[in-house]
This record gives sequence, C-alpha cells and structure tokens, in this order.
Amino acid sequence: PLYSSAASDVYKRQWVHIYRDFLISAEAAPLVQYAVVEASVAPFVIGYLAGDTICYAIPEMFYLRFEFIVHHVLTLYLIVTSLTGPGYFCRYITHLIICDTTNIFFNFAWLLRRVGMKGSSLVTALEVTFACAFFCVRAVNLPLVFLQAMSHPTVSEWGLAQYTLLPIVLMQWYWFSRIVVGIAAKLRPAVGPAVGAARNRKAAEGKSKAKNS
Repeated sequence: PLYSSAASDVYKRQWVHIYRDFLISAEAAPLVQYAVVEASVAPFVIGYLAGDTICYAIPEMFYLRFEFIVHHVLTLYLIVTSLTGPGYFCRYITHLIICDTTNIFFNFAWLLRRVGMKGSSLVTALEVTFACAFFCVRAVNLPLVFLQAMSHPTVSEWGLAQYTLLPIVLMQWYWFSRIVVGIAAKLRPAVGPAVGAARNRKAAEGKSKAKNS
C-alpha cells in the first residue's frame, strides 16, 4: 500500500508539473530550480527503468528484439546526464516518466486477455485508448519537448546525451506505427468461412457464365 500510494503521488505530481510547465513563459523557465523540483522523482524514474530493463528489455533481447534494450539504455543515459548536467535539463525528466503512464491501458488489456477475455469489447476499448494515449503523450508530446530542449542555448552542455533525443523519438513513431497496424487488424471485420465460401461460389458462377457466353 505504501509503495502504491507513493507511486500514485509521483504520477499525480508529474501531471501537475507538466501542466504548469506548459503555462510558464520562456523567460521565466530558466529561473525555476528544476534540479530541486525533480530531486524526489529522479530516483523513482531510474529505479523503474532499471527494473524494466532487467525484467523485460533484456529477456526480449534474447528473442532478437533489440529495440527495447536500446530504448532503455538511451533513456537511462539521458536521465543520468540530466541529473549530473545543468539543473535546467531536469525539466525534461517529467516528460519522460509520464510517457510510461500509457502502459497502464496496455497492461490492463494484457491481464484481461490472460484471464480469457481476449477479443472482448473491454479489451478492444483499452487497446484503442492505449493507442490514443500513446499518440498524444509519446508520438506528439515527446518530439515537441525534445525540440524545445534542442533549441536551448546551453544544449551543448548536455554532451553526447543530446544525440539520444532523435533515436528515442524515432522509436516512438516506429512503435506507434506497429500499434496502428495491430489495432486496424483487430477492428477490421473478419471474413468468416461461410462468407468466403459464398464469394468463391459467386466467382465460380461468374467464370462459368463467361465461358458459356
């Protein structure tokens, strides 16, 4: 219960932080002590990513799916360099962690499929919600945030970490394209055997009529 309460408090604070972050002016942003604001959040982010890397990304690597380990390593490197670099770059830690809130819908749908609800309307609704949330938070929000980071006058002080932004964004769009393909395949009405047989009969009748004529 304590961990759950702490985790929910972190997520709530991050959404509030992002809302305020979009309201703040470009002139006032450098005056905010982001290193202090994110001091309690950064360890949670690093711990989550490290755990997800060990429990998910590394096992996926053994199945020759390397995109997850690449994504996690780049993101961990980005966050660590944000903490050790200029305090202003801690501003973007919030926008990174909030991306993982989209997994709530995906994981809930996965659990329902495991208990025999595969193909149900609830699972489909969760999957569509996941796709919409992924598009808004990852495919749109993250590139805009990184574009703002790259336009900052002191971005060169970020070192090699600045070159991780583009690969991370490209992976979001790659995953979103796969999500769209999967959702479209599920929403597309399946052609049943009876319908397929009827179509075959009509096609055969059409061919025989053409031959007779």
